[in-house]
Amino acid sequence: MKRLSLVVLTLLASSVAYADDDVSQASGIKCKPAKDLIKVITKMSSMKSSQTDTVAAFPNMRISAAEGYELPKRLFVRAGSTETDLPIDKNGRVSGLEVLKGLDKSSDFCVQDKTLTGATEGEKTMSMSMDFDISYKNKSGRHEIAELRDGLKDGRAHIKKLVPAPVRLMIPKFDHVLIEYLDENGETIDVAPQIAAYKGDEKVDGLTLEHLENMHFVKIDQLQEIGADSLRIEGGTYKMDPSPSLEKIKDLMKDD
Repeated sequence: MKRLSLVVLTLLASSVAYADDDVSQASGIKCKPAKDLIKVITKMSSMKSSQTDTVAAFPNMRISAAEGYELPKRLFVRAGSTETDLPIDKNGRVSGLEVLKGLDKSSDFCVQDKTLTGATEGEKTMSMSMDFDISYKNKSGRHEIAELRDGLKDGRAHIKKLVPAPVRLMIPKFDHVLIEYLDENGETIDVAPQIAAYKGDEKVDGLTLEHLENMHFVKIDQLQEIGADSLRIEGGTYKMDPSPSLEKIKDLMKDD
């Protein structure tokens, strides 16, 4: 199952993805209009400061090479006569997408690799996909309830900004946080979660976690119900996203 860093975005906002396009051509450079990417990056950069103090939108672009091909040697944005390179790591993840903010919509998104010169017209040599993580910015391991609630509210506002107007009515209530542990490459890993409720410096018993593969869900109301004032996360590097309940996510997955 694909990684669900933010299930609502995955299920409901596919219209913002720049996904699975044929980028091959019998030349060393292949360019596509960047206007859709520019539009969504610029839109997400226009969130109010009060909506980005706790959570932020982190774009995830990944390139996958077709069988028999390697990742391209160069990826860049061309705006007029100016070309700006975008780094690609060994796993195909692209960084530096913030350079797209505010660019002229006539700009192009280009890949360059000598292997493309040997491809036949229309042959698929690689694909690109993009989505967003809407994640809490604080990675300290300690999260006060006020911070968690603010992130739930602002996370939903980010999603509403991303999706088309008719879809906004389908966005469910966000009342949980979703926690995933990450390896040194930022990939989700399977480790025993060390997630606990605290009041001051005292651990509070009674917190119930829900799990789906490598994702761990905490209901924020439950923290208050058991008398806690914060959530602590230990055991490694992690990311935490505002989220609907696991039950609601399963319903959405079933409908999809």
